[in-house]
Amino acid sequence: MSVKECINNSIFWDVDPEKLDWERNAQFIIERVLTRGFTKDVRILFKMYSEEQIKEATIKSKTLDKKTANFMSNYFDIPIEQIHVAPEYY
Repeated sequence: MSVKECINNSIFWDVDPEKLDWERNAQFIIERVLTRGFTKDVRILFKMYSEEQIKEATIKSKTLDKKTANFMSNYFDIPIEQIHVAPEYY
């Protein structure tokens, strides 16, 4: 199943969703869906990836906004200091 078939394509406005691979582009897909996706998209994300994968991607991310970082911190019980918030969101 392709990303294009599952997730709202407007999230990936700057890339060709047909070329996204669930495994190879996991970090990118997780970041985009968490920061720009609708509730439906986030639910799909949690079906396609394990909680551990999403948690790891959250900690590695350099593009999360404050709201997403705070939500993920609470959801996964990650200290907020371990999550990087992109400078343009300060």
